[in-house]
Amino acid sequence: MIEVGSFVIMGDWDKTVTPKGKLRIVMPPLGHLDGAGWSPFTQAGILGLTKHLRPGMSFAEIGAGSGILCVAARLLGAKHIVATELDRDALAIIPQVFAANNITEDYEIIDGTFPNSHVDLALCSISTVFGKENAVKINAKHILNVDNDGKLVTIK
Repeated sequence: MIEVGSFVIMGDWDKTVTPKGKLRIVMPPLGHLDGAGWSPFTQAGILGLTKHLRPGMSFAEIGAGSGILCVAARLLGAKHIVATELDRDALAIIPQVFAANNITEDYEIIDGTFPNSHVDLALCSISTVFGKENAVKINAKHILNVDNDGKLVTIK
């Protein structure tokens, strides 16, 4: 179990009771992919969502990897989530992660970098400069970026 703020991240095999007051993210085995919650980049993204995402907002995870930030966004009340990703292995695992977390509707998985439609909040965890350099291509009202040091930066 990994605790990150108001979340706990647990493997799909872990039947431990979710601690009171915590939101549970279920992760199936990811093989060689990152994004299971151990990374300081993922943790910074999750903590950033708790501060910036409000129920009813739409959310895009740019460079989604496992899609864990989309899951966190949905648990926080995001109405529509978008996972963008270029890596074929990650694109294959995102539906499994969504299914493990009972996400069955109001989502998109995009084989590409940018969301096709406007979202309220986007979070990039690709590199320090990615979000800044590509802000005009990210169709979002607000953009957050996890930099190379694992710190969250507000771009827009």
